[in-house]
Amino acid sequence: MRLRLFAAAAGALVTVVACSGDGSTEAFCETAATLAADNPAAAFGAYEPSDPAASRDQLERGSAQLRRLAGDAPGEIADDADRLADVAEGLAEALNMADPEAVEQALRNLEPDLAEVEDASRRVTDYAATRCDVDLGPATTAVPD
Repeated sequence: MRLRLFAAAAGALVTVVACSGDGSTEAFCETAATLAADNPAAAFGAYEPSDPAASRDQLERGSAQLRRLAGDAPGEIADDADRLADVAEGLAEALNMADPEAVEQALRNLEPDLAEVEDASRRVTDYAATRCDVDLGPATTAVPD
């Protein structure tokens, strides 16, 4: 259950470099272009439970970058970008918990947000493609059974 929830959340987050807030299209596009090659959400796809210290650093770095990028998004995608950054932070916090039961509960708490994350990813990705000519990757991710 834990790995499936993590895979679904990570898959949706890896598909986009998210941005929102009091930013502008210009700021969003500049930031998206800068980070498209080094997508901060990739940290979530690279999470390695056997190396918690390195994973923690990757997750915290990815979350911080997504939150910073969220500040660059224009109002048109502000809510979507904030949703992505919020869930990224929640996922990083959940996976950094020492108690396995607490991790399970935190991931279950994030489950209702997964559909919203996928939809938000699609909208932010579409915005980046049409307004910035930046390809942030596929808008959806299927999680194998």
